Amino acid sequence: MEITKSLHDDIVKIQHELVTAIQNHQALVLRLQVSPSDSIRTQIEEVQRHIICLGESQKILVSRLRNEVDPHVIRVNNKHKTPHPRPPDKLNHRGKSEDIGR
Repeated sequence: MEITKSLHDDIVKIQHELVTAIQNHQALVLRLQVSPSDSIRTQIEEVQRHIICLGESQKILVSRLRNEVDPHVIRVNNKHKTPHPRPPDKLNHRGKSEDIGR
């Protein structure tokens, strides 16, 4: 299953940015524990807002991915579907097949 190169590149980029932002947040939290200051708190808030924005961008990319993948999955599944088995004949109370047309 293939996705477009641009979508793939966008996904890789956003994941890298998220990892970097989360690592930055973790480092700032550690710095805050060692040396509490308002400037560090402000930086943490900025990074948190950035992480939220990246998450929203990632959500849009996932939606694009679903739009690209779902039609492909439906086409592949339809190619490999086997016909539905015929329902069993109706049997009467004696275990014999009944003629439904009567």
